[in-house]
Amino acid sequence: MTIRLNRHGYRYWSGNVEHIVWFEDIRSYIEKYQLIDIYKLAGTTFWHIRLPAPQNWALLYKEITVVKN
Repeated sequence: MTIRLNRHGYRYWSGNVEHIVWFEDIRSYIEKYQLIDIYKLAGTTFWHIRLPAPQNWALLYKEITVVKN
């Protein structure tokens, strides 16, 4: 089975060099969290380095039971 996550990003050229920039947003987070249900996973973790994503936290608290150890 092939799973295709819709990664969001853009491409640009600088001279003769192509650059591809990928980023995560709420759409990509939702698709990843859906894999928890599809594969009956026990859970997930979330880690970030000074990259606030308030829409992600709102989704987590609304849709997912958050357990902190």
